Amino acid sequence: MKRRCGKLWFFSLIWIIRIQNEDDRDAGETNKWVRMVLENLSTLCWAIGSISGALNEDEEKTFLVTIIRRGKTKGCDRIKHKYVVGQYPRFLRAHWKFLKTVINKLFEFMHESHEGVKICLRYFHQNCSQVPAAFHYHPRRIICDLSQEQVHVFFERCSETHYCGVQVYCAPFFPQLKRILNDMMSLYQVTSGNLNKAVNQHGESVLKQPLLKTMRVVKREILTLLSTWIATCDFDAAPDFSLVSPSAVIEHFSTVLVDYEMNVPAAREPKVLSLLSISIVSLKGKLSPQVPSILNAVFACTLEMINKDMEAYPEHRTNFFQLLSCHQRKQRPVTDVLSEVLHDDYGACLGVVTDLNQVPFVGLTNLAEAVCLLFQAVESSIEVPLNSQNPNQQNVDFVYESVASLFNTHFSKNLTDAQIRVTIKGFFSFNRTVSKMREHIRDFLVQIKEEAGEDTSDLFLEEKEAEIQKVQAEKRAIPGVANPNDLREEEELEMG
Repeated sequence: MKRRCGKLWFFSLIWIIRIQNEDDRDAGETNKWVRMVLENLSTLCWAIGSISGALNEDEEKTFLVTIIRRGKTKGCDRIKHKYVVGQYPRFLRAHWKFLKTVINKLFEFMHESHEGVKICLRYFHQNCSQVPAAFHYHPRRIICDLSQEQVHVFFERCSETHYCGVQVYCAPFFPQLKRILNDMMSLYQVTSGNLNKAVNQHGESVLKQPLLKTMRVVKREILTLLSTWIATCDFDAAPDFSLVSPSAVIEHFSTVLVDYEMNVPAAREPKVLSLLSISIVSLKGKLSPQVPSILNAVFACTLEMINKDMEAYPEHRTNFFQLLSCHQRKQRPVTDVLSEVLHDDYGACLGVVTDLNQVPFVGLTNLAEAVCLLFQAVESSIEVPLNSQNPNQQNVDFVYESVASLFNTHFSKNLTDAQIRVTIKGFFSFNRTVSKMREHIRDFLVQIKEEAGEDTSDLFLEEKEAEIQKVQAEKRAIPGVANPNDLREEEELEMG
């Protein structure tokens, strides 16, 4: 039986693909569709759905209209009829009134008790969620006959509809967002309370349970919806700013901020930091009064999470520095603070360069790239005067004097004035070539180690590792030379 159905599906698909519009209309007139055995109708519907996109738009329209208008056959299995229509989103987007009718019919089918109807309906929801439509519905009436899994699918698709609405309509979507905002934040608060209660009773390991993971997904989706709306709206270009004022959204930031601050580190959502970054960039000065409270809520607790283990909480780390960057760009007076910021950046970078304990972890190449970028910026990118006390002084001269003072303070016991002068000049001379800058930094570190009587072999580890990898690659390229056990171990390491 399965073999016969498979053949029927295969030949149905071939016949439909090769069919022409004239053959389609003739098929309807000669009742070829009616002669299909009822239990094979599913096979034919699957075949019709499988060629979605194979016809051009006009042929597709004629093809579907012929099927829809068959008054004697379209009622024999309604959900299969809706499945066929649902496989052609291009047709639905071009006929909005028909799409509204289809959706209302689908809501009616939710009350069918036959399991096959519900399975096909769930498939339609999952694959046609990207097509928005305007319709009125009563959720409780719709979901009263659905199973728990189907209720979850329904509300998941509603959430996707809101995302599409935010991205398409932007500012005009605000009335709908305002209508559901209180419920969303109440759900956020209740979910957060349940998470905190579970963590306090059972510890942070309980967050790995599926139920609590789902709760965190709910919080994350709410934050994503708010971020999407704020990011897509152009508040400056809005014809009536009072209609799309973000004040209603900002008022609820306190719920998010308090939850973030009071949560245990493992339960804090990195999306909160992303939401704040997007808000600062999009709202600009309109968010200035809330900036102190925002930083008070997230700065200290996030810093405690990332300042001990450099590999812990990578999402929080990335979003945290993006937040600081947005705040720095939008709030600080550039002419007053730029000199101090650059001075701190140069001091931090040169501190890493001259710290012998950091070199094996960071790598000479990475250090050389960072130093090149810094000294290139002084020469060509920074146009404002860095020396606020003497604006007429060239930026290159100011940085040269600052670095010289820094080196004299820390290395005058190990290096002569001439060695320090040559080192600083090299930073400016080799800032366009990473390889030369790497050698220059290595020479500087060798001088320091030799003065201290330390071994300098660790400064050449990169070259040794590169040479070893090159030799191994050459050996693997020759058949039969490499040991199969070694190759197996390398593959396991790469997969692990």
